[in-house]
Amino acid sequence: MEGQRILWAEALCRQDTGEQILADYEAHAKRISDGLAEAGKGDVEASMVRFMPDQVRIYLTGFPGSVMRDAGIKRPEAQRVEDWENSEQLIEISEERIPDMDGDVIFVMVSEEWYDESGTQEAEKIMAQWTSTDLWQGLSAVKNGAVHEVNESQWNLGGGILSANAMLDDLEDYFLGTA
Repeated sequence: MEGQRILWAEALCRQDTGEQILADYEAHAKRISDGLAEAGKGDVEASMVRFMPDQVRIYLTGFPGSVMRDAGIKRPEAQRVEDWENSEQLIEISEERIPDMDGDVIFVMVSEEWYDESGTQEAEKIMAQWTSTDLWQGLSAVKNGAVHEVNESQWNLGGGILSANAMLDDLEDYFLGTA
């Protein structure tokens, strides 16, 4: 991600600005990582999931995984990857794999685009179906009230520095209450 940002800054002849934006992002991520350690939350494990009309996903790497990693937030064992560069960015799961979603906190990416052509809220129906199961209700994050809805546009679809900073703001607010 860093290489892309520098390339974009160079292409716009704004390398100094690009480097400052990147430095600000890195400082923001470090502030969260340091804050987690100071608050005794350095081992917190967070999961990112998305309910869609035709599938349910757990996000591993990619844009949201990178931001989470930059902020020093760990992932549950079922979501850790050995080879970050060559790993799948996400996995599609069936209901039987709901336990793989668990963590200390589960961030659920929600979208205003949940309607199909007929206006039916299919993704919302899928989410309601899955979250009413015993498997979902048995997750530690659910039992502890640590399921948090986040804006999918910022957490997954944006992919730029503004979205990355918005995601950091959400993480900082959720974990540290300081954003």
